[in-house]
Amino acid sequence: MTTVVIIGHYPTTCMGLSIVLKNRFKKIKTYTANSFHAFTAKMSKVIPDIIILSVNVSQYKDLNLLIEEMKQKFEDTRLILYDENNEISQKVIYPGLGVHGYLLQKNELNELYNCINMSLGTEHLPRNK
Repeated sequence: MTTVVIIGHYPTTCMGLSIVLKNRFKKIKTYTANSFHAFTAKMSKVIPDIIILSVNVSQYKDLNLLIEEMKQKFEDTRLILYDENNEISQKVIYPGLGVHGYLLQKNELNELYNCINMSLGTEHLPRNK
């Protein structure tokens, strides 16, 4: 079972991503939280395979600190950034932050699925029929 934690300020975005992933993949468990600290406080026993961090403009300046904290707490967890603002210029910095994938909100769903599979280093997770 692959465990995915979706972190973001907007519950609709997080729940939407969770529903899309559950509809696509057979063996996946998702959790949502409005911040990394809320997730670690409420779900301390959950060790995610992937964290999808929904990022907005107000977070750009502190993003590297947050990513470092995530990497220290969950060193084997894959981190995917989901940019809510479709800021093309920001994706240039994402690889330098040590993340395993990044998506813009306007990306197609297939790009989300591919990003998850690639970040796990698998050809594909089992799909729902």
